[in-house]
Amino acid sequence: MPYRTDPLEAGRHPFELFTLYLAFLTTFPTVVGVIPVPGTVADVLPDVIQTVWAWTLFLGALIALVGVYWRERASGLIAEQLGLAFAGLASVVYSGCAIWSAGEAALVPAALVGGFGVSCIRRYFDIQQTLDATHEVQKRRERGELV
Repeated sequence: MPYRTDPLEAGRHPFELFTLYLAFLTTFPTVVGVIPVPGTVADVLPDVIQTVWAWTLFLGALIALVGVYWRERASGLIAEQLGLAFAGLASVVYSGCAIWSAGEAALVPAALVGGFGVSCIRRYFDIQQTLDATHEVQKRRERGELV
């Protein structure tokens, strides 16, 4: 039996799901206060913004994952899109903080996390195109242009 990685068949790749789970699981200890924010973020951002950053990444990943498994496709895609926007923004901020704080020594981790952030943002726009196309088809059906 083939492994089904995309329950709603909405163009998701297993890497997207893995990285969202990774973002969720790695920020959970920070948002519950078990471990501090990474040093690169702590070196650059004020305390309040550090907390906002951690919650943004945590909730973004959680909301995106809820959207992935939501049974009603349009609502699930919208939830996923919202979560990806938050996770993408938080990841890009982390990358900038890492470069600012540690310089070229942080280049590889900053590039990996920044790449994840850019991928989240790109997927956000892909989902918007899917939603726009679906809406257009629905309008054409209502006008009787499609059977």
